[in-house]
Amino acid sequence: MMPARPAVAPKASASTRKTSKISRRVNPSVRSVPISVVRTLISDDTPWDRFRRQHPSPADPALNPWNNTNPSHITRFALFGAHLFNDRLRGPNNLRCSNCHESAELTDALVRRIGLAANGPVRNRDGNIIDKGFNNIGVRPTEDDLGVGASDAFGPLSHSKRLFPDGLPTSFDGAPVTKGFGLEGAFKVPSLRNVALTAPYFHNGDTPSLREAVLFYSRGGNVAPITQRNGTPIEPLGIANMTADEADAVVAWLETLTDDRVRIAAAPFDHPQLFVPNGHLGDHMQVERGKDSFAKDDLLEIPMTGASGGPPLPGFLEGVFGPH
Repeated sequence: MMPARPAVAPKASASTRKTSKISRRVNPSVRSVPISVVRTLISDDTPWDRFRRQHPSPADPALNPWNNTNPSHITRFALFGAHLFNDRLRGPNNLRCSNCHESAELTDALVRRIGLAANGPVRNRDGNIIDKGFNNIGVRPTEDDLGVGASDAFGPLSHSKRLFPDGLPTSFDGAPVTKGFGLEGAFKVPSLRNVALTAPYFHNGDTPSLREAVLFYSRGGNVAPITQRNGTPIEPLGIANMTADEADAVVAWLETLTDDRVRIAAAPFDHPQLFVPNGHLGDHMQVERGKDSFAKDDLLEIPMTGASGGPPLPGFLEGVFGPH
């Protein structure tokens, strides 16, 4: 039996919309006219979505694994993981994953949510002024990569620095500003939909497996304390100190967020034959030259799939994507 951590009920599921513009060219022997197709792809048929469609109310007792001993579409163990993931109570050992990976889209970095926020893309988090949906979670020391806290030729990348170019107020977003900016080393909070298909994890590919990513959060990150380069403290992750069973349960739940249509590239996620650059032709001494003396690309073929999909693609550095 899993230990009884306090938790709130998971939120009702809805569809995640990802709009992309895909340019395709029909076989020149048939027609030479480029076709621009705008498609809206909705990954909303995961085991978790099916379970939540049966139990849409956050107050439904079936969302509690102590009440629901035989849930449909997912295992009871995965339901324990959801229960832990959605623990939003404040405390040194609470997971609070859904504070950042929230709502049906499982991310706080949403145009919809930012549009509803009183201060738009800027917020006060425990005395730090940050960009909503961007966090420094201590994957690497801050100075390794400033993320949204960096600047380019046009100025600061962050909304917060542009909003307060001359320094911070004493109070913002209904609370005192006790720490300062918490922007350096912050990266966008990704959606967790289909997360089991997207290893390695974090902005630098630091973590090769989903379980290792969960254990990263369990220990409170890789870096402590987290600060800006000038020493300003950045509010860190909590240290959940999960048991092995708890970590496995969270992983089991994260795996229920996989839409099988995405996994096998079935309609509407089917695609034409694709060629992906994978370095250059040659060896460790030299590369082959192509047109205009540029190095020739080494192209990997991603076979086309039809409405019924095809074999799942190998993971990062596996199969055709591995060293060769």
